[in-house]
Amino acid sequence: MSKFRIGLSLVFLGGLLCGRTCVAAEPAKPNIIVILTDDHGWADLGAQGVLKDIRTPNLDRFAREGVRCTAGYVTAPQCVPSRAGLLTGRYQQRFGMDQNGHGPLPLSEKTLAERLKAAGYATGMVGKWHLEATREDSAWLRKNLPDFKPTKAGKPASVPHEKNTPYLPGARGFDYFFHGYFGNAHANFNLKGEPLKPEGEMVQTGLYRLDAQTEAALAFIRKRHEQPFFLYLAYFAPHTPLEAPEKYLSRFPGPMPERRRLALAMLSAVDDGVGRVLDALAALKLDEKTLVMFTGDNGAPLRVNKPDEPLPKGMDAGWDGSLNDPWLGEKGMLSEGGIREPFLLRWKGRLPAGKVYDQPVSSLDFAASAVAAAGLKHDSALDGVNLVPFLAGECDGAPHEALYWRFWRQAAVRCGQWKLLRLSDGTELLFDLASSEHEKKNIITAHADIAAQLREKLTKWTATLNPSGLPADPLSPAEIKWFATHLGTKHASPPGSTQSWLGRNCKLSVRDGVLRVEGQGGTSFIARAGLDEPCPIEVRLRVRSEKGGHGKIEWRPAGAKDFDGKHIVSFAIASGDWQDVRVTLPMAADEKLIHLRIYLPAAVGPVQVERVQIFSGTGGNESKKLSREWAF
Repeated sequence: MSKFRIGLSLVFLGGLLCGRTCVAAEPAKPNIIVILTDDHGWADLGAQGVLKDIRTPNLDRFAREGVRCTAGYVTAPQCVPSRAGLLTGRYQQRFGMDQNGHGPLPLSEKTLAERLKAAGYATGMVGKWHLEATREDSAWLRKNLPDFKPTKAGKPASVPHEKNTPYLPGARGFDYFFHGYFGNAHANFNLKGEPLKPEGEMVQTGLYRLDAQTEAALAFIRKRHEQPFFLYLAYFAPHTPLEAPEKYLSRFPGPMPERRRLALAMLSAVDDGVGRVLDALAALKLDEKTLVMFTGDNGAPLRVNKPDEPLPKGMDAGWDGSLNDPWLGEKGMLSEGGIREPFLLRWKGRLPAGKVYDQPVSSLDFAASAVAAAGLKHDSALDGVNLVPFLAGECDGAPHEALYWRFWRQAAVRCGQWKLLRLSDGTELLFDLASSEHEKKNIITAHADIAAQLREKLTKWTATLNPSGLPADPLSPAEIKWFATHLGTKHASPPGSTQSWLGRNCKLSVRDGVLRVEGQGGTSFIARAGLDEPCPIEVRLRVRSEKGGHGKIEWRPAGAKDFDGKHIVSFAIASGDWQDVRVTLPMAADEKLIHLRIYLPAAVGPVQVERVQIFSGTGGNESKKLSREWAF
């Protein structure tokens, strides 16, 4: 038996012994509060000690009065599956919610609210739910609403409310709910705690969205504190759309990316809210009667190079201004940056104050810890562990023998210090997370025996899921880009992919290695964002157009808020056969290209593109080196 396998066995044995002999009796039915943030990077908590621009004095107080877990994980790097895992206490892959679009949360799954309600708790939910049926849930729609059209007169259509009622908070164990993303909500109580229609009605608060969520949480606590209560407070921050009033923005003066400033302001609003919740518990003399748990749902979306793009109206898929440092990767990845989150627990008189806990823990543990604290019998269906005796020092060893993930075309397992990350194209990476290099160095060649053991564990775990097995579909263009950029992997692009090129006033399709651009009225162009290319730059195209015409290349340099009409170079396309076009971009010596548009004469006839290349270097055209290539 290898030293590694012995180590895993001892960790697992310690967990079993702890579960059987070390769990102290809990006080009778403490209150339980779970606070969740949205797209919140690990670095953005002052107590982590990573960044100086973040200011979270109340969350830092939370950490000083409780336990800060440095290796706290969520079950997915995306909103819906992560929330499903947290609220059920079960790996969401067991019931087919691997990713957004695989909802709604099945009615067969029991939520933490349903468990605690049956134990006599008043249950309340405030903020973002995101576990109902949406227009993205194609399998559910085909089965339940076969005539549903995802768009109506050119506008997105929502699932009819009456069809969604069984999946909303009020039907999933929450007696009281204030369900909404912004200052308005579907609620059965108002901000004074007064009852509204039991089935809920629309409430317009006129408040900033995070302030409204805090006020609703406080209203619930003040009205329901005379019996044990469970509050799930799901702040909609710092997820886009980025917005904050001057009250919070003014706390972050000086030069910085505007998206960063807005994220800091939004997290400051959350921090104020958490402080007010903790103050309310103290005023009601509930500090020693309340277990409070805090984490985020997944890491920050960085868009690779954190472009500080202009803010559109409504939702956008850009960088949300949050940061995952020092971990690599971002939302959508099973690297640490996508799944490792700020993670705090406080229970005065039960958990030690100011403790820093380094063993891996999971958002799955929130439900198991709450169930145990409430005095309920342990349910073997729960995948989490009661963390309280571990954090209180009553148990040695690690709470988990292993933690697992499966998401999109990725799967991963962590055992102790080791983590194996496997992609659907067969790429495997082994990391020593106890090392200062963490995911910066793939050590799979040096530790093939450890990788083999982890691969076996991961394969066995995925065989228990629904559907079963390791991911097999081709990597998406986004995954290829993320892993190549953040972790240095190399992949072939999936066939038929536009490789994240987008079209304006044109239809894009890929067949037989050719991108076909068909005009649909107006000026047509294809665009690629998320670049980070230093000058000098030459763009090379291999194109064919039956009718020929004129084209342009427009670019946006780093620091520019938008395309300004000043960074454009024209070129000609002859009619007929394939031709190679080379265009040198007249850029300043210190400029970087972050966004590229290629205008094509598609209005007069389809244009075919076989490849796009970016060359950069310090010499003449022939000495430039190939920096980026998209071969379709």
